[in-house]
Amino acid sequence: MNAFMNDEEEKPPSKNLQNGTPNGRSLPYPKKNPSQPLSGKKLLVVNTGNRKKKFIFDRLKKLGFQVICLNKEKNWADKLIEEWIIADTYNHNLAISAAAEYFKKK
Repeated sequence: MNAFMNDEEEKPPSKNLQNGTPNGRSLPYPKKNPSQPLSGKKLLVVNTGNRKKKFIFDRLKKLGFQVICLNKEKNWADKLIEEWIIADTYNHNLAISAAAEYFKKK
């Protein structure tokens, strides 16, 4: 782009949108279901709370989130959680280290 050109003079993007990208390459991740835009997204939840919070995890599951929980131990929410990161959440350094280690592996 020329330094003297303004934004209005920029070239429009390529119309070749095969496979969802301008250059025709396939996307590195699966396409999302438009009726569930959050489907497949990962969400880290710190602590599950008590059983009264079950409605939250039910809703997250219904929306299609993959729920990852950082908690001291597995508990009542085990059937609603995709993956657990077990660490004492009162020890902040340990909890952050455990979460960082988990995401390095992924």
